Amino acid sequence: MRSFDIIVAMKDFSLRALKAISTHHYIHSLQKSLMSVVGVSFIAGLLLIIQNPPITSITDIKFISVDWVNFASDNAGLLRLGVQMTLGMIGLYTLIAFIIHLSHHYNINPFHPVLSGLSAYLILSVGFVILETGLDLDLEYLGYSGIFGAFILGILVVDCRDFQFMHDQDLH
Repeated sequence: MRSFDIIVAMKDFSLRALKAISTHHYIHSLQKSLMSVVGVSFIAGLLLIIQNPPITSITDIKFISVDWVNFASDNAGLLRLGVQMTLGMIGLYTLIAFIIHLSHHYNINPFHPVLSGLSAYLILSVGFVILETGLDLDLEYLGYSGIFGAFILGILVVDCRDFQFMHDQDLH
């Protein structure tokens, strides 16, 4: 009977801990920001399907085999730009949504935290690559690779703004 009491106590402890974690305002803002970019991911998926026609050796349908390939090759630059502006910028979109939701939790205007967060994120995540033809921008961390850094930066920016807001109220 004693081992049963230990199991029940462990279950109660883990349920309380998981509830405390899942209802924390950082986790709630994280969830909201990730859900806000689902539409952008869906649009990027559609653009990737249009950009890469499903051509196989058994495809005999003229629309799929000829017209789709011609459309995709004629508009390759535009489709690549669309994918870059959706999936390539997902970290940026997530940062904006995260800062807005976290600012609403603290009841502060999200305008200044969004500007500060965007400025810092672009400075930290955009780099330069030296090529034979000159300099090129490295935008890798604006996409999914930079989401973790975006969340850390969002927490820092909003919490610093909240600290400043509270400190300003104490002075008046």
